[in-house]
Amino acid sequence: MKKLFTLFFIMFLAIGCGSVKMIEGTSIEDTTENRDIISFMNKYNENLIAKNSDTLFSMASKEYYDNGGTATSSKDDFGYTQLKELLNSRFEKVAEIQQKIKIVKIFKVDEKIFVDYEYDAKFRIQNEWSAKKDINQMVLEKTDNGYKILKGM
Repeated sequence: MKKLFTLFFIMFLAIGCGSVKMIEGTSIEDTTENRDIISFMNKYNENLIAKNSDTLFSMASKEYYDNGGTATSSKDDFGYTQLKELLNSRFEKVAEIQQKIKIVKIFKVDEKIFVDYEYDAKFRIQNEWSAKKDINQMVLEKTDNGYKILKGM
């Protein structure tokens, strides 16, 4: 019985250990799709830093909707039709943006892809710098041409 237990234990370790390769420096499984999502998120971040509202707007789904981080319906809710104006108005106020992101988790629910990421941002309004570190979640949909943002911009 002891030999049988030892055999099962060794098989369990062999199956469970090292069978899933992770993207270096992350706890995210190394798949083509996950690498594509990380690439998309890096493109998003680069365009945010560049304050490129046209490209950011083109990355949004026509189904885009965001509640501004509040649970109740309020004036901070916005959809696709308000997104470009909102991006432009925010970028007009900010002289410079510096931001690093780290993808923490990627998972799917139904056809939606959820990307949890940490960001470390610094931004300058006129001559005053501010900083913010936080965790955010972006929701994506896969399209024939890549990904589109449904929420979280």
